[in-house]
Amino acid sequence: MQLQQPKGKSALIIGSNGTFGSAVGAQLLAQGWKVNVLLRDAQRRPKWIASTISADPVQVFSGNCSVLADVERAARGVDLLVYAANPSYSQWQQHALCMLEPSVMTAEKLHLHILFPGNVYAYDPVVTPLIDECSEFNPPTDKGVIRKAMEQRLQRAATNGATVTLIRCGDF
Repeated sequence: MQLQQPKGKSALIIGSNGTFGSAVGAQLLAQGWKVNVLLRDAQRRPKWIASTISADPVQVFSGNCSVLADVERAARGVDLLVYAANPSYSQWQQHALCMLEPSVMTAEKLHLHILFPGNVYAYDPVVTPLIDECSEFNPPTDKGVIRKAMEQRLQRAATNGATVTLIRCGDF
């Protein structure tokens, strides 16, 4: 994955302990980016941060991704917001949208670029066996309905000051 940018670019990673957030964070650091992370527990730093020789390119903020003020504080001065937060499977209905909203509002307000890991849950494999950027949502599950709402919120953000890159992957 190449995310080459001019020297001085910076990113905020929401969900830096997960697989996607860890992979993107490690790559950004390797390519010279400065990285902020927002952690509920600042003592629970991701391994990719602990392996960094110099702590200078990483700034850790304590806070909650569901709290607008926490996200805004961690996002000051960044160019990219990597949204990789993921509630536990049993908590999706209660938390997925409310966790996303502060990041989207911050990206709109600060005109940030959001990098978001999409998936296939908003598509019915029977109705839409091949997915492309023009495929219509047709969620077959409750989780798919939530993912549809999340992606629709990101589409609105893209017309409201933010830019969005959605990386769609299968269900692994």
